[in-house]
Amino acid sequence: NICTINAYDKDKSNNLTYYLDGSNQNFNITPTGTIYNLKKFDYELDESNQNVTVIVNDNGQPISFNSTLNVTIHIKNLNDNPPQFENKTLTLTYFNYPSVNTTLYNFSVIDKDGMIDKIFQIISGNDDRVFDIQHSNQLILIKNISQDRQYQITVRVFDVEQLYSDMMLTVIFSKRIIEKPKLLIKKIDGYISTQTATMVNLGQLKVNNNHLYDYLFYQLVQQSQQQQNYFRLNQISKNETELWLKLNTTTSQQNQHYSKPLILTANIIVIGVKKQAFNNSDGHIDSTIMNSFQFSTYFNHETESSFDVNRIDIRLWPIEKEMLERSISLIVEPYNYKQFFLDGLQKLKSTLADIIGVNLKYVYIYAIQPQEYEQERDH
Repeated sequence: NICTINAYDKDKSNNLTYYLDGSNQNFNITPTGTIYNLKKFDYELDESNQNVTVIVNDNGQPISFNSTLNVTIHIKNLNDNPPQFENKTLTLTYFNYPSVNTTLYNFSVIDKDGMIDKIFQIISGNDDRVFDIQHSNQLILIKNISQDRQYQITVRVFDVEQLYSDMMLTVIFSKRIIEKPKLLIKKIDGYISTQTATMVNLGQLKVNNNHLYDYLFYQLVQQSQQQQNYFRLNQISKNETELWLKLNTTTSQQNQHYSKPLILTANIIVIGVKKQAFNNSDGHIDSTIMNSFQFSTYFNHETESSFDVNRIDIRLWPIEKEMLERSISLIVEPYNYKQFFLDGLQKLKSTLADIIGVNLKYVYIYAIQPQEYEQERDH
């Protein structure tokens, strides 16, 4: 029962009847005027103010009279939701040994009830007392790190009503040589079939002395609004990453109609990781880094302006219908693809130039994925 409405009739009628105006799925009223709820309310899901109109009738004969009253029912916010970490699981990787009193992480939580006071506590994984939570929500290193180590700790957050949630945090300390190598490729020119292609592999990204790095991490720098959705990075191993171009229908149609090249710029940051000399690294730590590629901490501690941004200028001409009519389709299945591209590709271009009867510089070769064109190949 929420409340009881009482009405007074000057005619001293004792036959008053109460009801709600219109249909109401949330509330009802008894004939004697007691309002009660038909559902359980949740402050986070329902409107905080609920309005109902009560009508009272005197049931008079031969004429009856009624009166109305607007009632606002306020839904109170109870603390019935535990605070939630923004990240349930997180891995922090440090490629050095931070000094004591370094802030490793700032915890952030969301509380649907709007409770402000929170208590953070490490409940497991800190037997050596390496970490402490200070200044309300900061994870602080309180003991020296002298060798590669991995810690997995559980942090719990409470509110004033002791409602809580947990977060699994993995902290890896693995001393490495961090370098900022330069990309070898600076420019990409070529032709693409905008009629069929939606994703174009622009090739594998390479740096100087690529083989010397244990891990190579690539990150696209924020592009302009027009170009930021074009590029994707596909990581295929710990030091191999491909650059892909995503074409949208509008761009493809525009370039086909005007026969103009698609001109884009990819801005990429590269981080190279080498093992520290005489570093007795834990193999499990190496495996964790290789599988997760967690470089977020390094980015947090280094401003983006300190990285060398590698610029790749890309110009792709559309393959038009007339070009396709004057093209030659070949199926090349060499025993060794790498050797074919090193030795056979130039010979193939020269042979095609002789067959077609044009200058070598006007011969362009582009590749398609065979599995995507099996029916076409069968014909």
